[in-house]
Amino acid sequence: MHLLVDTVSPVAAFVFFDSDRNVVRIDREAMSGREFERFLARISESCAELGMKPKDLQGIVCVRGPAGFTGIRIVSLTLGTLSFTAGIPLFGIDYAELQLAAGWNGGTLVRANRDEYAFSPSPGAGFSVMRKSDVPDGRYRGIADEFDFEGRGISVKSEVDYAWAVRSFDLSSPSNRIEPFYVKKPHIT
Repeated sequence: MHLLVDTVSPVAAFVFFDSDRNVVRIDREAMSGREFERFLARISESCAELGMKPKDLQGIVCVRGPAGFTGIRIVSLTLGTLSFTAGIPLFGIDYAELQLAAGWNGGTLVRANRDEYAFSPSPGAGFSVMRKSDVPDGRYRGIADEFDFEGRGISVKSEVDYAWAVRSFDLSSPSNRIEPFYVKKPHIT
Protein backbone atom coordinates (compact mmCIF):
# COMPACT_ATOMS: atom_id res chain seq x y z
CA MET A 1 0.00 0.00 0.00
CA HIS A 2 1.20 3.51 -0.88
CA LEU A 3 0.19 6.78 0.76
CA LEU A 4 -0.29 10.20 -0.83
CA VAL A 5 -0.41 13.01 1.72
CA ASP A 6 -1.88 16.34 0.65
CA THR A 7 -1.97 18.84 3.51
CA VAL A 8 -1.81 21.82 1.15
CA SER A 9 -5.47 21.47 0.15
CA PRO A 10 -7.99 23.15 2.47
CA VAL A 11 -8.93 19.76 3.95
CA ALA A 12 -5.97 17.40 4.22
CA ALA A 13 -6.22 14.17 2.22
CA PHE A 14 -4.58 10.87 3.13
CA VAL A 15 -4.91 8.76 -0.02
CA PHE A 16 -4.05 5.07 0.20
CA PHE A 17 -3.49 3.29 -3.10
CA ASP A 18 -2.35 -0.21 -4.02
CA SER A 19 0.52 -1.30 -6.26
CA ASP A 20 -1.85 -1.28 -9.26
CA ARG A 21 -2.51 2.40 -8.44
CA ASN A 22 -6.12 1.91 -7.45
CA VAL A 23 -7.32 4.17 -4.64
CA VAL A 24 -8.29 1.98 -1.70
CA ARG A 25 -9.20 4.70 0.78
CA ILE A 26 -9.23 8.48 1.15
CA ASP A 27 -9.33 9.96 4.63
CA ARG A 28 -9.83 13.69 5.07
CA GLU A 29 -9.20 15.92 8.04
CA ALA A 30 -9.08 19.67 8.50
CA MET A 31 -5.57 20.53 9.66
CA SER A 32 -4.20 23.91 10.61
CA GLY A 33 -2.05 25.24 13.41
CA ARG A 34 -1.90 22.89 16.39
CA GLU A 35 -3.93 20.23 14.57
CA PHE A 36 -0.70 19.22 12.79
CA GLU A 37 0.44 17.77 16.11
CA ARG A 38 -1.96 14.88 15.31
CA PHE A 39 -0.47 14.26 11.88
CA LEU A 40 1.44 11.05 12.65
CA ALA A 41 -1.37 9.77 14.87
CA ARG A 42 -3.80 10.32 11.98
CA ILE A 43 -1.62 8.27 9.62
CA SER A 44 -1.29 5.53 12.24
CA GLU A 45 -5.06 5.41 12.78
CA SER A 46 -5.76 5.16 9.05
CA CYS A 47 -3.14 2.43 8.62
CA ALA A 48 -4.59 0.47 11.57
CA GLU A 49 -8.05 0.62 9.99
CA LEU A 50 -6.48 -0.95 6.89
CA GLY A 51 -4.88 -3.69 9.03
CA MET A 52 -1.33 -2.40 8.77
CA LYS A 53 1.25 -0.18 10.44
CA PRO A 54 2.85 2.91 8.90
CA LYS A 55 6.15 1.01 8.54
CA ASP A 56 4.37 -1.40 6.15
CA LEU A 57 3.83 1.31 3.52
CA GLN A 58 5.51 0.62 0.16
CA GLY A 59 5.88 4.30 -0.72
CA ILE A 60 4.92 7.80 0.39
CA VAL A 61 4.09 10.72 -1.90
CA CYS A 62 4.07 14.10 -0.15
CA VAL A 63 2.64 17.33 -1.55
CA ARG A 64 5.42 19.57 -0.26
CA GLY A 65 3.83 22.99 -0.80
CA PRO A 66 3.63 25.85 -1.29
CA ALA A 67 2.19 26.09 2.18
CA GLY A 68 2.66 27.76 5.53
CA PHE A 69 5.85 27.13 7.47
CA THR A 70 4.61 25.24 10.52
CA GLY A 71 2.31 22.72 8.87
CA ILE A 72 4.50 21.77 5.93
CA ARG A 73 7.57 21.57 8.18
CA ILE A 74 5.82 19.08 10.49
CA VAL A 75 4.61 17.05 7.50
CA SER A 76 7.99 16.92 5.76
CA LEU A 77 9.90 16.07 8.93
CA THR A 78 7.41 13.39 9.98
CA LEU A 79 7.29 11.72 6.58
CA GLY A 80 11.06 12.01 6.14
CA THR A 81 11.64 10.35 9.50
CA LEU A 82 9.14 7.58 8.76
CA SER A 83 10.77 6.99 5.37
CA PHE A 84 14.28 6.91 6.84
CA THR A 85 13.54 4.68 9.82
CA ALA A 86 11.33 2.18 7.95
CA GLY A 87 13.13 2.28 4.59
CA ILE A 88 10.03 3.49 2.73
CA PRO A 89 10.58 5.18 -0.67
CA LEU A 90 9.68 8.87 -0.47
CA PHE A 91 8.47 11.15 -3.26
CA GLY A 92 7.87 14.90 -3.09
CA ILE A 93 5.77 16.96 -5.49
CA ASP A 94 4.53 20.53 -5.37
CA TYR A 95 0.87 21.50 -5.66
CA ALA A 96 1.14 22.39 -9.38
CA GLU A 97 2.64 18.93 -10.05
CA LEU A 98 -0.26 17.36 -8.14
CA GLN A 99 -2.72 19.27 -10.31
CA LEU A 100 -0.85 18.18 -13.47
CA ALA A 101 -0.97 14.53 -12.33
CA ALA A 102 -4.72 14.99 -11.78
CA GLY A 103 -5.15 16.11 -15.39
CA TRP A 104 -4.82 19.90 -15.17
CA ASN A 105 -2.25 21.66 -17.35
CA GLY A 106 -3.10 25.28 -16.53
CA GLY A 107 -2.16 27.77 -13.86
CA THR A 108 -2.17 27.20 -10.11
CA LEU A 109 -2.93 29.64 -7.28
CA VAL A 110 -2.33 29.04 -3.58
CA ARG A 111 -3.19 31.72 -1.05
CA ALA A 112 0.00 32.93 0.61
CA ASN A 113 -1.37 35.52 3.03
CA ARG A 114 -4.05 38.17 3.29
CA ASP A 115 -3.14 40.02 0.09
CA GLU A 116 -0.85 37.68 -1.86
CA TYR A 117 -0.91 34.42 -3.77
CA ALA A 118 1.70 31.88 -4.83
CA PHE A 119 1.18 31.79 -8.60
CA SER A 120 2.37 29.31 -11.19
CA PRO A 121 1.28 29.95 -14.79
CA SER A 122 1.68 26.23 -15.61
CA PRO A 123 3.13 23.05 -14.06
CA GLY A 124 6.92 23.16 -14.08
CA ALA A 125 7.02 26.95 -14.47
CA GLY A 126 7.74 27.51 -10.79
CA PHE A 127 5.87 29.70 -8.33
CA SER A 128 6.19 33.39 -7.58
CA VAL A 129 4.41 35.47 -4.97
CA MET A 130 2.18 38.21 -6.33
CA ARG A 131 -0.44 40.56 -4.99
CA LYS A 132 -3.95 39.32 -5.62
CA SER A 133 -4.66 42.47 -7.65
CA ASP A 134 -1.87 41.44 -10.08
CA VAL A 135 -3.11 37.90 -10.72
CA PRO A 136 -4.05 37.70 -14.42
CA ASP A 137 -7.63 36.82 -15.32
CA GLY A 138 -8.12 33.16 -16.11
CA ARG A 139 -9.10 29.72 -14.86
CA TYR A 140 -6.90 28.19 -12.18
CA ARG A 141 -6.66 25.22 -9.88
CA GLY A 142 -5.62 25.77 -6.33
CA ILE A 143 -6.65 27.25 -3.04
CA ALA A 144 -8.21 30.69 -2.96
CA ASP A 145 -10.61 32.79 -0.98
CA GLU A 146 -13.63 33.19 -3.27
CA PHE A 147 -14.03 36.82 -2.19
CA ASP A 148 -10.49 37.76 -3.23
CA PHE A 149 -11.43 37.74 -6.91
CA GLU A 150 -15.03 38.85 -6.73
CA GLY A 151 -15.98 40.86 -9.80
CA ARG A 152 -12.90 39.70 -11.75
CA GLY A 153 -12.49 37.22 -14.59
CA ILE A 154 -10.80 34.67 -12.33
CA SER A 155 -12.11 31.29 -11.29
CA VAL A 156 -10.31 28.87 -9.00
CA LYS A 157 -11.31 25.23 -8.60
CA SER A 158 -9.85 23.47 -5.58
CA GLU A 159 -10.92 19.84 -5.98
CA VAL A 160 -8.24 17.30 -6.81
CA ASP A 161 -9.00 14.05 -8.62
CA TYR A 162 -6.76 11.84 -6.49
CA ALA A 163 -7.79 8.65 -8.32
CA TRP A 164 -6.47 10.14 -11.55
CA ALA A 165 -3.39 11.65 -9.89
CA VAL A 166 -2.10 8.41 -8.32
CA ARG A 167 -2.11 6.77 -11.76
CA SER A 168 0.17 9.52 -13.10
CA PHE A 169 2.98 9.91 -10.55
CA ASP A 170 6.48 8.84 -11.47
CA LEU A 171 7.36 6.39 -8.71
CA SER A 172 10.68 5.32 -10.23
CA SER A 173 12.98 7.86 -8.56
CA PRO A 174 12.45 8.26 -4.81
CA SER A 175 14.26 11.00 -2.93
CA ASN A 176 16.06 10.88 0.39
CA ARG A 177 14.01 13.70 1.85
CA ILE A 178 11.18 16.11 1.22
CA GLU A 179 12.24 19.67 0.47
CA PRO A 180 9.41 21.73 2.02
CA PHE A 181 8.11 24.53 -0.11
CA TYR A 182 7.23 27.41 2.21
CA VAL A 183 5.26 30.54 1.56
CA LYS A 184 6.91 33.23 3.67
CA LYS A 185 6.40 36.96 3.46
CA PRO A 186 7.40 38.25 0.97
CA HIS A 187 9.03 35.23 -0.71
CA ILE A 188 8.70 31.56 -1.41
CA THR A 189 11.53 29.33 -0.14
